[in-house]
Amino acid sequence: MNVALLRRVQEQILREPERFEMDAWINYLVSDQRVCQTMMCIGGWAIALSGEKVPRTTIETVEALSRLLDVHEKQVYNLCFEANWPDAYRLTDEDGCYQYTTPELASKRIDAFIVENNLPSGGDRH
Repeated sequence: MNVALLRRVQEQILREPERFEMDAWINYLVSDQRVCQTMMCIGGWAIALSGEKVPRTTIETVEALSRLLDVHEKQVYNLCFEANWPDAYRLTDEDGCYQYTTPELASKRIDAFIVENNLPSGGDRH
């Protein structure tokens, strides 16, 4: 597992929380026909910080993240799709409806993901 890249993602989303959004891989905000800010989820930041070209489809993105993070594609879905997070890392409102997550909560999810999935060398990641 590429723990170093995951730690860089954590640092980024905590440093610039206004540029974190789990709703899309990459969300370009346009002002006066220019890209003025980019918001990204955990997976989007992993791709951006790696210098990798942004994939065009979700399938290509998951494949790229699997390679970059050195984890199985199923693990990418478990980390990068908030709907797959354990309830302990998901915010709900008073009616029990899920809300958008915070950078702090996403950082805690990254910590847990590393502990849960960082198998010793030679371990079965599939």
